[in-house]
Amino acid sequence: MRSIWMFSMVVVAAGLAGCQAEVPAGLPGCTPSCTSGGGPTGGGGGGTTVQVRDNYYSPSTVTVQLGDTVTWNWVGSGQHSVTFPPGGWLPDLGVHVTGTISLIMGQSGTYSYYCTIQGSSKMSGTVTVQ
Repeated sequence: MRSIWMFSMVVVAAGLAGCQAEVPAGLPGCTPSCTSGGGPTGGGGGGTTVQVRDNYYSPSTVTVQLGDTVTWNWVGSGQHSVTFPPGGWLPDLGVHVTGTISLIMGQSGTYSYYCTIQGSSKMSGTVTVQ
């Protein structure tokens, strides 16, 4: 069961006051680190970026390989979140206006996420890890 929890998280919170990523306590391998500026560090083999814009994700659907990094980059002017449903291995990435959060995808599957501000019917996305 421990293999389900395999992933790493790097938080780069440019312009944010402190680390605002919501990371469940006690998840093995989940150690956020906050810096001021720069880009995501560490990571798997490849990666893709999803822009968190005003009221939508671009692209809203991505497919990556196991071990790849998915980076969410907040570029809109309003607050939005990247929220995975509770009970899964992926953490809630929190509500932000600016910043970048990257996850190394360590478990195959299809993972839906949404913005808690807009609601899942208006602002949602999917990551498929092969």
